[in-house]
Amino acid sequence: MKCHYEVLEVPRDAKVEDIKKARDKLAKKFHPDKAHQANDPSLVAEYTATFRLIQQAYEVLSDNHERAWYDSHREQILSSGNKTVQEDIALFSYFNTSCYSGYGDDENGFYAVYQKIFTQISAEDVRKAKDNYEEYDVPVFGNSTSPYDDIVNPFYGFWQSYSTKRTFYSLDKWDLREADNRRTSRAMEKENKRVRDAAKKEWNESVRELASFVRKRDPRVKAYRALLEQKAEENRLKVIALQEEQRRQRQELISSHVDRTDNAELEKRYRDLEKSHKKAGRGDTVSDGSADECDEDVEVIEEDDEDDDPLYCVSCEKRFKSVPAMRNHVQSKQHRKNMELLRAELVEEEGVEGLADDLDQLNVADTETSTQKPTAADVSVSKKAESVVAKPPIEDEEEETVILAQSEPVIEVEAYTSRNKSKKEKKTKMAQQKVQELGLKCAVCREVFPSRNKLFQHVKDENHAILK
Repeated sequence: MKCHYEVLEVPRDAKVEDIKKARDKLAKKFHPDKAHQANDPSLVAEYTATFRLIQQAYEVLSDNHERAWYDSHREQILSSGNKTVQEDIALFSYFNTSCYSGYGDDENGFYAVYQKIFTQISAEDVRKAKDNYEEYDVPVFGNSTSPYDDIVNPFYGFWQSYSTKRTFYSLDKWDLREADNRRTSRAMEKENKRVRDAAKKEWNESVRELASFVRKRDPRVKAYRALLEQKAEENRLKVIALQEEQRRQRQELISSHVDRTDNAELEKRYRDLEKSHKKAGRGDTVSDGSADECDEDVEVIEEDDEDDDPLYCVSCEKRFKSVPAMRNHVQSKQHRKNMELLRAELVEEEGVEGLADDLDQLNVADTETSTQKPTAADVSVSKKAESVVAKPPIEDEEEETVILAQSEPVIEVEAYTSRNKSKKEKKTKMAQQKVQELGLKCAVCREVFPSRNKLFQHVKDENHAILK
């Protein structure tokens, strides 16, 4: 066998780059295709053998592990015709691709040659093991059609972790029977054990390295590795597709969420526009208040909404945006002046002195309760007490009533009583519900009117006033 360094024409300390360049140069020179072009059969055989040696030398020297093994056992491999130190098997002769001919299933092929050598190794282990050692099952090498999972993988798994059962007693340097005393005997035994352990370690490493050498060149392993790479690529593409699908679903979810948010925003804007249009339809405007009022908190509204708004002042015909604004307004001079004018107008036109007094009492009550930070419900009750509501006479109700002149209908004003907050809110809701149910009705003909002024005008025109 020729040295790999000599085949590639490089020194033993050559770098991998130099080895690759030498391989490329020699491969171009001795490529079998050039021999075929020359139509010389002898040249074709020579070029083919040389090219094979070049490839084998490059495979060993380009692999750091195999190169280190080759350098440490170079002399033994080159003299591969000789047997190992155990003088049993010429193991190193199989670290050469020239030991087999092709990858067929014939007797000189790759599978038959290495099946034979590994079978021989296991047989020698059984023969030279201890007396009580039983024969163990050794996986077969198989052939070109053997499945990887059932044959190939178990075979290499066994031999790449191989540990011999041999004792190597034949390598003992000393015969213990020649020892003069026990001390000498122990020293001889120690030396023999050292030799046996070294030989066993070398043998195990050689067999494991041979298994790795064969596995690297096994076409079945290469095919399985290619299959794994193909599956890995398919899995990679599946993962990419799954990620794209998840990204698309997230994008759709985000888009739908944005659409819902936009719809909610549009609905809110639509409701705001509806409110604005309703206010515009009522003709709401900002009123110029007195010096004691906050101008931005006051709006003038029409009579149709006065009974539904707890922040509406009947005497001034103004609606306020907050309870503090209403409280400040009740204490203002302008409000008091309007209350006096309303009282005088009622006395003059209707001749009802008691109603004006009630309004004065309600005004005083509003002023007193305003100092106690009234709530919206309190203002609503005060306003309801001030507003004039047309109601038919109801039996068994203990309420104060005021009878207007003959030309006016009977109206009833609920006396304002001081109660706790919960009762006020409850009474306010009941009063609002009752007004909505009864409306502004004439006590005589029961005709409903949309406003108080129209009710008064009807009573005057039809003379539907009730006297008690």
